[in-house]
Amino acid sequence: MLIGHKKQWDFLAKSAEAGHLPHALLFYGQEHLGKKTFAIEFAKYISCLDKKSGIPCQKCINCISIRKNLFPDFLIVEPELLSKEIQIFQIRGLIEKLSFRPYSAKIKITVLAKAHLMSQEAQNCFLKFLEEPLGEALIILITEHPYSLLPTILSRIQKIKFFPVSSENIKKFLAEKGAGERALSEILPFVSGKPGLAVDFFEAPEKLKERKKFMLDLGELARADLAFRFKYAENIAGDSFDFAKRKEILGIWVECLRNLLLSRFERGEKREEKFSHYSINKIEEEIKLLQEIDSLISGTNINVRLAFEILLMKL
Repeated sequence: MLIGHKKQWDFLAKSAEAGHLPHALLFYGQEHLGKKTFAIEFAKYISCLDKKSGIPCQKCINCISIRKNLFPDFLIVEPELLSKEIQIFQIRGLIEKLSFRPYSAKIKITVLAKAHLMSQEAQNCFLKFLEEPLGEALIILITEHPYSLLPTILSRIQKIKFFPVSSENIKKFLAEKGAGERALSEILPFVSGKPGLAVDFFEAPEKLKERKKFMLDLGELARADLAFRFKYAENIAGDSFDFAKRKEILGIWVECLRNLLLSRFERGEKREEKFSHYSINKIEEEIKLLQEIDSLISGTNINVRLAFEILLMKL
C-alpha cells in the first residue's frame, strides 16, 4: 500500500494508459520516502490483469507474483550482499535478460535500487544500453543521490522527484495498521515525513529506540573532548557496525542537523542546549561534511576509522 505521492502516481498512471511511458525513469528523493515501494506498486499496475480505479487489484496472479518477486517479467537489481556497489556483471546480466521478449506481460520491468551505487564501469555499460534502448522494457532507477550518476545518464531518463509525506497521511496509515495514540505520539516526531521509517518503527520498536540513541550521541559528541570522539570513531569502525549501519548513522545525523537548521530559521536565536555553540553556517558545514563522508565510505576504499575520526574532529 502506498502512503502519499498521489501526484506522482496520477501522472505515471495516465502516462502508462496513454502509452507514453519512457524507457527509463529516475525516482529520486530522500531515503525512506517509499520510492522502492512505489516502483513495485507501479510495476503491479502496469502488469495487473484487473485494474480498478487507477490502482492494481493486488489479487491477480501478476500482482501476487510481483509482490513475491516471482514474476518472470519483473526484476529488482541492487548491490549484492556484502558489496558496496552494483557491479558491471549485474548490469550486463540485466541487459541480457531485457534482450528477450516479455514472457507474459506487455513489457519487462526492472527496478534498479540504489542506482547511485553503480560502479563507474557499470554506469558506462548502463549508458550504452540507454543509448540503444529496447522497446519492450521499462527500467526504474531509484536513488537518494541523483548527481552521483553520470550526467549523460541523467540526460536520457525522465526524472520524478519524491517529497516527504504529510504527518496526517502517515498517521492515518499507522492507525489503520492498528497503532494506538501512544504509539503514534512516539513514532510521528521521529519520521520527518518518511513513510518507510514510520512502518519500520511501528513493526520494530527497537529501531526507534536505536535511532533515538544515535540522535543523543550526536548531541554528546558536539560537546565531547577529542579522546571521547576518537573512541567513538574506533567503535563505529569495529566489527559490531557494518556498512549499512554506518550509513544509517550518518543519515540520522544529517537529518538531525537539518531539523536543527529549520528550527533556527523558525525560532531565530533561541538555541538548543547541546548545539548552542552551532551557528547556522556551522550547521550547514556539518551537513555537507557528513554527506561527503557518506559518499567516501560508499564509493571509495577509505579507511572507515580515519573517515569518522576526521568527521568527529570537525563536529
